[in-house]
Amino acid sequence: MIAPGPLAKIELLPARLDAVADGKTPLRIGVRLTDADGVAVAARTEVVLTSTAGRWQPAAPARELRLFIEGGRADVLLLPPAEAGPARLAAASGNARGTVTLDFLPALRPLVAAGVIEGSLHLSDLSLARLAPARAADGFERELEHFSRQGADGKIAAGARAALFLKGKIRGDMLLTLAYDSDKETREKLRRDFQPDRFYPVYGDAGGRGAEARSSDRLYVRIDKNRSWLLYGDYATAAATPERKLGSYRRSLTGLRHHYEDDTVTADSFLSRDSTRQVVEEFPANGTSGPFLLKLGNLIAGSEKVEVLTRDGNQPALVIQTRLLAPFVDYEIEPLAGRILLRAPLASVDADLNGQSLRVSYEVEQGGDLFWIGGASGRVKLNEALSLGASIAADQNPQDRYRLASVNAVVKLATGTTLIAEAASSSRDSLGTGTGRRVEIQHKDGPLEASLSIVRTDPAFDNPSALLTRGRSEAKAKATWRIDERTRLKAEWLQSRDVASGGTREGGQLAVERSYDANLRLEAGVRVAHETATPAFAGSLGATPLDTTSVRARATWQPPALPQASMFVEGEQDVSDSARHLLAVGGDYRMASGTRLYGRHELVSSMTGIYGLTPDQRHNTTVFGMDAPAGDGEGRVFSEYRAASALSGRDAEAAMGLRNRWRVREGLTIDGSFERIHALSRSPALLVDNEATALTFGIAYTANPLWKGTARLELRDAARERGLLSTFGLARKLDGGWSLLGKNTFDLTQGKDSASERVREWLQAGLAYRGPAEGGWNGLGKYELKTERQTDIADETLADRTAHIVSTHVHWQARSGLDVSGRVGAKWVQENAQDIASTHAAVLVAGRIGRDFGERWDAGVLASLLADRQGGRQWGLGGEIGYRAANNLWISAGYNVFGYRDSDLAPAEPTAQGVFIRLRFKFDESSLAGLSGE
Repeated sequence: MIAPGPLAKIELLPARLDAVADGKTPLRIGVRLTDADGVAVAARTEVVLTSTAGRWQPAAPARELRLFIEGGRADVLLLPPAEAGPARLAAASGNARGTVTLDFLPALRPLVAAGVIEGSLHLSDLSLARLAPARAADGFERELEHFSRQGADGKIAAGARAALFLKGKIRGDMLLTLAYDSDKETREKLRRDFQPDRFYPVYGDAGGRGAEARSSDRLYVRIDKNRSWLLYGDYATAAATPERKLGSYRRSLTGLRHHYEDDTVTADSFLSRDSTRQVVEEFPANGTSGPFLLKLGNLIAGSEKVEVLTRDGNQPALVIQTRLLAPFVDYEIEPLAGRILLRAPLASVDADLNGQSLRVSYEVEQGGDLFWIGGASGRVKLNEALSLGASIAADQNPQDRYRLASVNAVVKLATGTTLIAEAASSSRDSLGTGTGRRVEIQHKDGPLEASLSIVRTDPAFDNPSALLTRGRSEAKAKATWRIDERTRLKAEWLQSRDVASGGTREGGQLAVERSYDANLRLEAGVRVAHETATPAFAGSLGATPLDTTSVRARATWQPPALPQASMFVEGEQDVSDSARHLLAVGGDYRMASGTRLYGRHELVSSMTGIYGLTPDQRHNTTVFGMDAPAGDGEGRVFSEYRAASALSGRDAEAAMGLRNRWRVREGLTIDGSFERIHALSRSPALLVDNEATALTFGIAYTANPLWKGTARLELRDAARERGLLSTFGLARKLDGGWSLLGKNTFDLTQGKDSASERVREWLQAGLAYRGPAEGGWNGLGKYELKTERQTDIADETLADRTAHIVSTHVHWQARSGLDVSGRVGAKWVQENAQDIASTHAAVLVAGRIGRDFGERWDAGVLASLLADRQGGRQWGLGGEIGYRAANNLWISAGYNVFGYRDSDLAPAEPTAQGVFIRLRFKFDESSLAGLSGE
């Protein structure tokens, strides 16, 4: 009989690796738990499953699934996504991890189509006394800007519109998605999707909203075949890959995009003709959710990429982790104001005290002539041991032309040994030409585990998406040799260099680790470090040159009765200077779900990491908290207490932190954070005062099917300003078909040394009523309050604006064939900036009655009134008669006795004066059956 040991390995076993992305056919995934010898773990074990695409299918499908497995094996179901592409599945339980990547292929569904063709002919009043030029919008539901013509005498105008959506199988093995709207507003936004904050905040139903054809142009086309596709629409260029970290070109564009993939070749290309330019900004995290204000407002909505960067604590020029945030899930953005607000606070450091920041890349319209932006990348797998890749991108912006090219190779040198080599070159008119080079070697086989990484960039190398900032050289090597079952030899070496100044830091350590009974491990070693008189880092200014030789020891204990827990104590002392030392204690506890509880206290004579020990600096750090895998809707469970201080007359700091999201129970989460950074003393050379205190608290409740609520309060007190941010939201399903939703955001920032102040508030409340499906009343209502006030350091008013907007829609189906609808809207805006005050107000009342006469005739009457604060009155009155000439073909004629137009409040009905004739034709897939190839 073989008794299984503790869990060591998790395997994910999909029924197939090339499932179909139809969004409805579940894929069976096997989960297998084994010990180090491959024996199934029979004990009941909690496992957390996550997926980057698709949803696990318990009672409520989600991106994260927690389950208990008995007997070492279980089967679960994954609901595929609706769009083709790769998906990464992961499983975690304690220290054990398992991953697998699936390629979801396009679902060759039957052809589905919907479209409409409209035409309009308008005749202006022919009375010479009231002669007025015709407009293409007269008598039309929407303005026809692109297919409209007007006679030379101004008496006749005509327009047309076509709109189509089509998706389905063509030629037997391809999936076509096509959308076209001749009257669409272009440059509305990139990668268009449903925006919860637009239109009515609540609709009174559970209908899902989204976009299958994201394009800021009038046309969207995508053709899928297996793992390859061709696209015209909105897209993001290819992201960074393990073999391309210097030459990755990341933009959000509209145009052509192509992807080809088979077992040996992967190729990507893109081409766009536009007049946009990219802007990249990086904001240091400050322990709050923001808001973070972009330098350039009026960005193209949907073009932004918001990422959390984690930089190596010993080599801060290196990005060791990048996490892409999702809009409406992780952050909210106001494109016109350039304001980004995170959904959870972002601490200044992570659990290991590596620095964190927020990087935002976005597109802005620069105007002028259109120019080409294009590029291509590819990878060829020559054999099992060698893969070659290359990429090139060019931006022909006449104001600052740019070019980026790279080559790379992945070589399997031997069993367990992989080499990645990359070279990249950039050229920009305003900066010149620069290069970047990178070599990485990974080895894991037998008793030896080793890695080597060398990266260098010239001062003129310019790629904001690269893993290394320009003008730096960073190298690091690590190796572990297992001498026997209890003894390991460990070595580390690193080098950091400022290419422009020549300042260099270099160091290494050698240690021996020995395991003993009762799960005790002891480690002893020596560390050496040197930094030139010219500092390699800004934090070393005034403390160089540095030369250190130190001895160190570490003891780690894992209690036998509690194998999920471990604790350690570590010490390090310079052999020639007692003021240079390190003392650290800590521990962690890993739960079955993958959550890790941890704690650490460190006293180190350095402000720039353990390779920069100096008698002139001292830094205290205490950190304890909780870190857990991310899940759908749960963000990243992370809370931490952090304290840091530096004494000895230098920039001593004390910092504390307790941060984000703790799931109390199903449907109830609490966010909390506290972070304080305080300079106990400052050096005269300190140019930036970094004192700050941030306190946040948030709660969200979603368990009740009838109501959901969320609230958050954040306070931040910095050396030069203080701020307050509060958000509140409530959704309530009332009786009798009524639904209510309210949201409020308040943001206040005040300067400490001046009268400067900025206040922003946005209140939005919506009410919806849905009557019976067979007819009756339906209604929507919305109220918005937008306030913004800003003063400068001299207490002069820079902006003072208040806007109230009310809008309601009501529809009543009195009986079959009789529809009554109405709308009431009002807006009141008051502005006062630099002693110039203005007020504007308007009210709209409109109603329409429509009646069917048999199966072929209908008639309608529209009346409306638009009134403004200055006493102006504009009346609208008109009628229309329609005839169904054939199935899905309707011809209408009407006359507006008098009319008006208002871009903000006018309803979607004809209001302009004059005679009009309309033709409407709609079609579906039955009209396009020949496209499917069947």
